[in-house]
Amino acid sequence: MPSTVENLAAKIVALEEHDQQTLWGRVVELNFRRGLYDLSGRYRERLQRQRELDRSVEDVLTELSRIREEITTHDYPG
Repeated sequence: MPSTVENLAAKIVALEEHDQQTLWGRVVELNFRRGLYDLSGRYRERLQRQRELDRSVEDVLTELSRIREEITTHDYPG
């Protein structure tokens, strides 16, 4: 009895080339989205551990502005 993977492979091989390309494009897109979702989860966990997950938008933007100014002063003096 063929495995599920073998059945799926046979179905993919039977597709027209254009349909195969469309399928692989969709697989790539879904894989990318899954990676972003996983990354987002890990980042959220890190922020939670650092007790920064519940910071206000204003607080975050103020911190980003401070960092931008620091970089500008350091990298582009005068």
